[in-house]
Amino acid sequence: MNTTKLDGRTARLERNRAEIVRAQVEHVRETGRLATADEIAERANVSQRSVYRIFGDKATLLREASNYVYRQLAERFPFPELSGLPLQERVYRVVDHLASIYEFITPMKRVLAKSEIDPGVALEERERVRARYMARIRDAFSDLVLPEEPSPVRLRTFGLIASWNAWEYLRSEARLSIEDAKEVIRHAIAAVLKSAASEGSPQTSGAFSDGRSDSRPTTSSIQEGEET
Repeated sequence: MNTTKLDGRTARLERNRAEIVRAQVEHVRETGRLATADEIAERANVSQRSVYRIFGDKATLLREASNYVYRQLAERFPFPELSGLPLQERVYRVVDHLASIYEFITPMKRVLAKSEIDPGVALEERERVRARYMARIRDAFSDLVLPEEPSPVRLRTFGLIASWNAWEYLRSEARLSIEDAKEVIRHAIAAVLKSAASEGSPQTSGAFSDGRSDSRPTTSSIQEGEET
């Protein structure tokens, strides 16, 4: 077979594959449900036959669509620069960052939760992203771990508070606005930091001692470092 024809066919196949995945993701974001093969074909400008040929089942397409969403996170939402900032400002930046990410991935995660497809199909990229972000958060908040602690309890508590499940509860069950949900999470994280300060951690002592744990630090307070 002519190599040029083969290369062209391969390129067309990959292009169609990418368009089908994007079509599914866009449909989920707009409607909150998985698209049918007909809807995907129309949106991706391919035939239904191509949809079935490239993706033999819904689980395969859903896995690709989920991974596509998670692969976009690093480019769309780069992790904020936190080095040298006082704890309160770090909390604000991380919560703002996570809120943007969670709003972005929520439509796909809700579809996964509602579908009859094994949730394990969408774990690969999600787990890589989760591990990467947890490493960044551990670095940013390494001073939450007291030297005498046998395990990083506060970091694990932080992970629970800042999880997507917590965000989804606040947004869906409690029906809070984005800003109100962020305030709840900031308040909870402040409580974790205060518990460290109460045990004498020099890094956190005084970080939230002014009684305004749910208020954004002013420029002057940020410049004062750990005295905010």
